[in-house]
Amino acid sequence: GIGDTIRVSLTEEPEFEIPVAKIIANRYNNRKQKHGIKAIEKNPLHPFEYSKRASKEVVGIGGKNAPIVVEHDFYFENTATDKLRITELAKWKTDADGFPLFTFTDFAKADKISTQANFVLMNLSDFDTNWQDVLAKSQNIVLVFESKTEHSMAEHRRMFIELINNDIDLPVIIKKRYSAISEEVFQIYAAADLGALFVDGLGDGIWIEHDEQISQQRMINTALGILQAARSRITKTDYISCPSCGRTLYNIQETTARIREKTGHLVGLKIGIMGCIVNGPGEMADADYGYVGAGFNKINLYKGKEVMLKGVPEENAVERLIDLIREHGDWVEPN
Repeated sequence: GIGDTIRVSLTEEPEFEIPVAKIIANRYNNRKQKHGIKAIEKNPLHPFEYSKRASKEVVGIGGKNAPIVVEHDFYFENTATDKLRITELAKWKTDADGFPLFTFTDFAKADKISTQANFVLMNLSDFDTNWQDVLAKSQNIVLVFESKTEHSMAEHRRMFIELINNDIDLPVIIKKRYSAISEEVFQIYAAADLGALFVDGLGDGIWIEHDEQISQQRMINTALGILQAARSRITKTDYISCPSCGRTLYNIQETTARIREKTGHLVGLKIGIMGCIVNGPGEMADADYGYVGAGFNKINLYKGKEVMLKGVPEENAVERLIDLIREHGDWVEPN
């Protein structure tokens, strides 16, 4: 059956792959006995084709903008130079600082709302109400879809389906809070819960929280990493590296670390680092540049799918890769 087997491939020792696979498997095994989600009659989402959900723009969120990341103290950046704040409703009522964050119930009965942007928290049960009438109160709404269950990905998807089936194009931030789990488990859970939605073109922002065990910067980095992996927002260099096998005749872990150190500032560039020429060229087919083992102490360097240099000695290959990037105009000096 689909999903009976999990394979995790890391550019590390193979014994480090099993614990990650177990965390992923346990995430789904632990939700078996939880509450179900009511079936839908019309699913507008194609299971095998990507389609970005169209949304209107509200204060730089949605529309053609890259997804935002809500940071500590409810701050978010809607441009490279502009940082805005979501404000808890009680505080906003007294000093009107930032944009108000309503629960769905509070928004339904509110007689004072922002003329610029109103952030409205919704969970799946809110869709059992007259929610279309409530959201018709304003066009300046950013929805914040929140789930507090182990079924969060399915719940969030169901909420998006309700919007699509009712032709509502308000932008949506996907929110999830985690607690009492380690940093590694947090990163894996968040990637599974939220990444699947962005891969399908759902979501105009991401908001993840954890208890005080994890730094705010690490949570922001996790959110940006999820968006990068889903190709929703590119903020760093992208690397495609294989787990290696007996055909790999160089230390791929050390080489990957060296390439990352030299090229980590090339935002948006995609570099493939492959152990051999058997599977490597196919696995990195969409990379901008490739570093592929070609025998003992020999490396082939690629630009796209084309081999540019063959049999480069391993000790010189990283520098020659940088030269290749320079020659094709993709190099910038690090700050």
